[in-house]
Amino acid sequence: MPFFITFKGGKYRFIPVELCTLDGLDDQTRSDPRAIREILDGARKNPEQKCDSIQTLSKQLINNNVLKNWNIKIEAKPLEFKTSVLPNPRFVANS
Repeated sequence: MPFFITFKGGKYRFIPVELCTLDGLDDQTRSDPRAIREILDGARKNPEQKCDSIQTLSKQLINNNVLKNWNIKIEAKPLEFKTSVLPNPRFVANS
């Protein structure tokens, strides 16, 4: 999962991209297609990259005892299970 990383109050904070909007950009940055592309490229990852990011973050949280203070336990390795792929739906329109 991609994160925006901020440093505030002497601590790193990881904010999921899904919770962020481009609302806080100034007009100059917002009107610069290159800047917007760079921001969006940092947020887009393929499934393998997302999984790697999640594992990295999990390991960092475990190593820093961040979750221990809240009595939360997580595994660094994601759970794997078999699934099935549903067939594509068929749409029928009456005209």
